[in-house]
Amino acid sequence: MSPNNTVSTRRSSARNCNTCPQDGQNRAASGVTTPHDEQFTDQILERARCGRPLTTRSLGDRAPRRRPATLHEHRQRGGPMSIEAPPALHIGLGELPWVQNPTVDASMRLLQVDPASEMSVTHGLMAPGLAVGTHRHRGPVQMWTMSGSWVYREHEFVNRAGSYLYEPIGSVHTLSVPAANDGPTEVLSIVYGDVEYLDENGELLYTSNWKRTLEQYLEGCEAAGLPRPNGLIR
Repeated sequence: MSPNNTVSTRRSSARNCNTCPQDGQNRAASGVTTPHDEQFTDQILERARCGRPLTTRSLGDRAPRRRPATLHEHRQRGGPMSIEAPPALHIGLGELPWVQNPTVDASMRLLQVDPASEMSVTHGLMAPGLAVGTHRHRGPVQMWTMSGSWVYREHEFVNRAGSYLYEPIGSVHTLSVPAANDGPTEVLSIVYGDVEYLDENGELLYTSNWKRTLEQYLEGCEAAGLPRPNGLIR
């Protein structure tokens, strides 16, 4: 390579700054990221002008870094997968009994609890006219209504068959089932964290969570002379 070509190559390298859109796109595609500020850019340009190599040692902790591959990229590259999925959980229609839930005076089946995430999944039947005391959620909640209807007194929307409801952390509300409903309202609930039941002054009465729900379900099974179901705890 001639001296002129060497100078041209060095100048071309100096122009490949972080601020160049095309150069930035190339680095992003390769997974390389480089910190950028005026002092760092001057350091790169000075070494390029003098013909001094750009090494990891010369740049110190400002050297280009390659980000870890995402799971999607790892799969695209055909890399070995070390993640093993736990077995699927299937529950048949008649495998879990219905018991009375003393907390809200409704029938329920406990489908699953996960102590690690403080989650419980319940299948409930609420009679017409049922009212559940005001309560506050310390974790998010998801609910699907499969039949009937119910409301929160603090909101205008009505949960009917086919409705989905997401309740963010900190939600406070009072559940009510219309007395005019023809039959029980059927819901599926996924609850995370504590549920705090409050009195009329907003003071805490008692707390429910996955552990208490599991205890109540097993107590209900025993009271009805039913065996304890297996596989509830994830």
